[in-house]
Amino acid sequence: MSDFLRDNWKNIIALLFIAFIVWRGFAGCLNILSSRAELSPSEHTATIIANNPTPSLPAAPSGAERVATILAQREPTPIPTSAPRPTSTPRPKYTPTPDWRKYGSSRNQPMPIGRPMEFTDGTTIIVESITENANQIIKRYDAWTEPPPSGHQFLLVNVKVVNNGNEPIDIHTVSQLSLVGKSNVSYDTWNDCWTFPNEFDTSRTLFPDGSLTGNICFTVKSSDVDSLVMFLEIQSLLSGNEFVYWALK
Repeated sequence: MSDFLRDNWKNIIALLFIAFIVWRGFAGCLNILSSRAELSPSEHTATIIANNPTPSLPAAPSGAERVATILAQREPTPIPTSAPRPTSTPRPKYTPTPDWRKYGSSRNQPMPIGRPMEFTDGTTIIVESITENANQIIKRYDAWTEPPPSGHQFLLVNVKVVNNGNEPIDIHTVSQLSLVGKSNVSYDTWNDCWTFPNEFDTSRTLFPDGSLTGNICFTVKSSDVDSLVMFLEIQSLLSGNEFVYWALK
């Protein structure tokens, strides 16, 4: 036996050391298991609740709150209104500016009211306004004036004469103004008109830049009134007689 121990003592020590290590590990496992006590069912439930908290539920709404919620849900959603489309502004039609030099040379294209008709000597005649039926005006002005013949009426033309020339001019030309309508028979000035308001004084002389305004009177057929134009016959040694025209409408 002594020989065996002497020959194998190192192996015996190694085995004992290994056995000690194995025993310590086994003892440690037993301590861990024994230190963890078994939990009761109530403790197990409490642990689960503590680890998984249940979210709190909101309080139940009151009766007034429920009614308000229902009314809000029933309120119709307003329909969005589209912005009004901008309206396009129509472009104005182009109206050519008339060349007034072309007016007055024919009966069909007389010089419009308010536009000057200028002659070579500087005399300028403008029709300012027309009173188509001046019967009552002349009657009030002179009660002794005889009324116009049946189917006729007094007509007043207010004219303005301006001297745009460099020399004095005789405005007796105004007494030569006449009218013509669809009957194609001329009406001379002051025929059957005795006196009337603001009568044009043809006896005056106009110096440069001078002007004079007044009425001239005609007795015309009522059926001609809508077609009347005023004209002046101009005598020329070179081109013969010429006519210029003014509109009365």
